[in-house]
Amino acid sequence: MRPEPVELADWEYNRAGPSEKNVPPVVEPAFERTKYLQAFEPMVGHTWESTIDGKLVGASAGPMRIESTIEWLPQSEAFYLRVVWPQNDDVAIDDVADDADVREPLHLFDVNVYHHPGTKNLRCLALSANGGVHECEVVVLDDGSFEFKLVSYEAGQSIERVVQVDLQSKSSIRARIWTLQDAQRTLTAEILSQLTNQDPSQENANP
Repeated sequence: MRPEPVELADWEYNRAGPSEKNVPPVVEPAFERTKYLQAFEPMVGHTWESTIDGKLVGASAGPMRIESTIEWLPQSEAFYLRVVWPQNDDVAIDDVADDADVREPLHLFDVNVYHHPGTKNLRCLALSANGGVHECEVVVLDDGSFEFKLVSYEAGQSIERVVQVDLQSKSSIRARIWTLQDAQRTLTAEILSQLTNQDPSQENANP
């Protein structure tokens, strides 16, 4: 004999009309970043344009115009750098799918720079379009420039690089890249980036 069903709950639903109460919007408190990221403030909230040798990103030889946008990450001690190739140049990148009929901007790098709450220092983690992973500590030098001692993991091998970035003016950034071998530095690239525009969402942002 099957047991009688037991009622465990009884729900009633009623359609509710729009609330007549004026609920004020929730206002998030202003987020104040620490001194660790203040040196980067002039660069954040902008898009920068530069021309690089395609070999730097595994492309065929020739100049490539790239765009780099830097934005604060909300409510955090970090900022985000997105490097995009608009694909207006007649070059091809190895290990990246190529569709001749689609000329959409291609992500080259996603870079995060953040203050590590445990070690109390600045860290960088970057991912490249060809699957490379790049990480390091970031040091603000006495002259105000930034040094990234990168360890890059690409194509099954690790490569050490040093990248120094300095703001030459309000509208110009210089980046120099060295490779490291046996503690010897070899300059491989010098890149000048020019300010193109400011992200309107950052104009009144609290740094």
